[in-house]
Amino acid sequence: MIKKDNRGIITQEDIQEACCYIHHATNKPPDEIMRELETSKSEVLKEAYMTSAEILINQGKQEGIQEGMYQTIRGLKTAGVPMELIVKATGLSEEKIKQI
Repeated sequence: MIKKDNRGIITQEDIQEACCYIHHATNKPPDEIMRELETSKSEVLKEAYMTSAEILINQGKQEGIQEGMYQTIRGLKTAGVPMELIVKATGLSEEKIKQI
């Protein structure tokens, strides 16, 4: 829900949240949403959307990195690598590794 700050201005955080919602709700690719925003005269909206897109891209990268690490851990476990070595190499707890 978009709220205004104490001066009656919509906050940057709310604009970013709205842009993320638009992306997910419409399934439009980010470049299409950007083209629509470019027809708008609002530089604030464009900047907020670009910041939101960067956040989503970085989140996707982090999820990919994590999944790659999980696949490597599964492979190490399958290959019979000792748990102590996997813990030391990954920095994860033994409990977390057992869950993977």
